[in-house]
Amino acid sequence: MNWFLLLLGYFWVVVGVCAIVFAKLIRKYYGIFIEGNHPKTMGALALLVGGLLISSGAERKFYILILLLGVIQILKGCFLLFASKNNIQRLIDWWLTTSLFIYRVWGLITIIMGIILIKVR
Repeated sequence: MNWFLLLLGYFWVVVGVCAIVFAKLIRKYYGIFIEGNHPKTMGALALLVGGLLISSGAERKFYILILLLGVIQILKGCFLLFASKNNIQRLIDWWLTTSLFIYRVWGLITIIMGIILIKVR
């Protein structure tokens, strides 16, 4: 599963750089993406990514860190699958109206997670 860590790491780095450089544009397209997709589908995808992270990090040097990232993905997936529509909509509304600074901080965190995945593979 070395390929999965590398692919996800590069994806997160690209998304993070875009979130920092193009924060306003990312917020606009994130809104279009999130409004057009069902949260249950996104929750199932988060569960899949979390499971793959946990299983692919079993023999890595920083297993605890990869396990933590996988657990966070699984918790996000469970929230999107089982939370009430009202709670999910409140979270989506907050994310779409938050400041561009928050998007840039999120981008920086995403870059760091991506670099970690690339380095531990």
